[in-house]
Amino acid sequence: MINQGAADKAHLRVGDHLHVVLADTGAVDVRLTGIYRTASDTGGYVGVRFTQQEAMRLLTDGTHVSLIDVAAAPGVSEQSLTARIEKVVPSDLKVQTGKQVRDDVSHGIASALSFVNYILLAFGIIGLIVGTFIIFNTFSMLIAQRLREL
Repeated sequence: MINQGAADKAHLRVGDHLHVVLADTGAVDVRLTGIYRTASDTGGYVGVRFTQQEAMRLLTDGTHVSLIDVAAAPGVSEQSLTARIEKVVPSDLKVQTGKQVRDDVSHGIASALSFVNYILLAFGIIGLIVGTFIIFNTFSMLIAQRLREL
């Protein structure tokens, strides 16, 4: 299945054959069997959903999964759902709320991109030095020209 926004943009219909590019397995030929709608506009997002068996074959080693998203019924807090799940899964598995996952990902991205600040600082310093020489040279030429006129 593919989301409605992507299907409309690419003029796709149920039954069309597609190539889905996956990180580990490369391009996979699939047949579109359905189109699903989202609650809001996806803004160019392309969401592909596979059957459980196909997802296990394409995205895992066939036995293990690295991540499971769980949604609670209305009125159930993230903390109570997390506590319930922690009771039934082995202790070596990590159970997190959506906020904890977002914070971990944000921290990881921030630490991975921390070198960008140093690169920007270096460009700023280089720009300041070059600008100083250009201004100094411009004023030197103006003063030299005025002295000749006088």
